[in-house]
Amino acid sequence: MSTQSQEILEHAISQLCKMTEAHELTHFTFLLSQLCLIFKPPDGRQFGTDTMIFAVQLHNISPSAYKMIRRSGLIILPSTEKVKQMLARSLQDSNLKALFDQLKPQQRLVNLMFDEVKLVETLRFSGGHVLGYSQNTAVGGEHEMLASHAIVVEVACHFGGPRYILRVLPCKKLTLDQLKELLIEAGSAVVGAGGTVVSLICDNCNTNRSVYSKLGGPGSCQVLSIQEQSMFLVYDYLHIFKNIRNNWITVDSKTLSFVVDGNEYKAYWSDIQKLYEIDRATPIRLTKLTHTAVSSPFNVRVYHWYVKCSMTRLLLP
Repeated sequence: MSTQSQEILEHAISQLCKMTEAHELTHFTFLLSQLCLIFKPPDGRQFGTDTMIFAVQLHNISPSAYKMIRRSGLIILPSTEKVKQMLARSLQDSNLKALFDQLKPQQRLVNLMFDEVKLVETLRFSGGHVLGYSQNTAVGGEHEMLASHAIVVEVACHFGGPRYILRVLPCKKLTLDQLKELLIEAGSAVVGAGGTVVSLICDNCNTNRSVYSKLGGPGSCQVLSIQEQSMFLVYDYLHIFKNIRNNWITVDSKTLSFVVDGNEYKAYWSDIQKLYEIDRATPIRLTKLTHTAVSSPFNVRVYHWYVKCSMTRLLLP
């Protein structure tokens, strides 16, 4: 860009900055920040809070799409390394408070979802640091180990809104007390930033069931001392439906018995298969049943809601 063109653009930016009434428009402020970044060298760019939050959300949705958009040059975004540093940053990060300040009051009611992600145990040297060790063991100590998993804690607005990765903890053999401490710390960070935790949500594996017991759950209980309102400790219903389906399809008779209001009912997997055969022959599909869903063995991961719908429609009076 020539000197004259740069001067013209700088003048245009100064005039746009004077349009204070337009600063409340998200599109305007984003475009203005992009124009200001054009003159900065890559190593000297300082990104605003809105841009960083957008970058983290986009990277969380698809790291590959983030890299593609950044390489295209259509949008000036922080480096992938900077985004990853933000994701692993301490809970005292001011970005969480900045996020809540932009939300409506009802959107500050949030759910904390946590899950375990398997990692490849390896070391990596980046930016002068050796990465790959677990953070729940003493660094440099006798029992220092490579991380085999990561516990991810995500904030999701209960009434719709942005999602935010609150904590990523690389770990190895995480204890119940460590997981409990992490969840209380994450919840306290949300409350300190101006939010209210409505519930904790996870799958129903043995470790999560045990930590819920330590917190006083499952169900409604008082977990955070700094929050007067109790929260609900609940399990992710998709995982529960998957467990029902897997147990259903692997028993010898493919028949499950259950009791509702004192009455015993039987659930036949053959009814699900008949429903699929009828539905697949109709011009307009009424269910989301697939051949894989009704015929696959136990080790196939199936997360659809069809188990609930089928049981509700076929088994209950």
